[in-house]
Amino acid sequence: MRPTLPRILLPTLPLLLFACAPQPDAIPFEESEGAVSPALSEEAPGVAVLGVELGRTRHAEALAWLQAHSLSCEVGPSSARTSFRYDCAGTLPLALLGDADPRVRGEAVLRRLLLARPDSGPLHHLSTIRSHPSGASAAADYAHAVAQISERLGAPDRHQPADPEAMSGPVVRYASTWRTPAVEVVLSVLRVGDGELTVQERWTVPDAEAQAERAEGRAPNPHLLRED
Repeated sequence: MRPTLPRILLPTLPLLLFACAPQPDAIPFEESEGAVSPALSEEAPGVAVLGVELGRTRHAEALAWLQAHSLSCEVGPSSARTSFRYDCAGTLPLALLGDADPRVRGEAVLRRLLLARPDSGPLHHLSTIRSHPSGASAAADYAHAVAQISERLGAPDRHQPADPEAMSGPVVRYASTWRTPAVEVVLSVLRVGDGELTVQERWTVPDAEAQAERAEGRAPNPHLLRED
């Protein structure tokens, strides 16, 4: 039975479980020239995202960050028992994305924010889910995020331009990915069936959980589905 996470109420960010939607064959990826898959870093430097630093921020600092933003989140171990999660859901303040971000003044609703860390390490994951009422709104959010991330990390390794006119169907999936030794980023526009049209953004330090397990002398369990 999956353990129930305790809800910690703080004076008041998202689980990006990317939906397993079929990949539309008609929407090609654009491959960046010379894109390679870098080796996973042995000791990733800190990567600043929304005011926290992946690879550096510890538990007490993560709680202080949540409290500073007046967020109420579920805090506890993941079902895989190899990581610790700070899961915030509901209607969250778009200002978390930055006051200068056009999405703050647009139609997006920030539905979920997830922070995660290995049991004995700093934060290694941050993800958000933003819902949209229209294809035009989702496409604008996606394009803006692609530009912002590319400014920091360079051109994506793989990129699908989003077509707002094609977002009215029951299955929508566009994605762009960036891979560096310090961080991997997946940005997607998703909808499955009658679900909401969402833009999902996921930042992860490569191999962080496996490195933590090796440091503790534990072999990764291949039968556990990692959710973070």
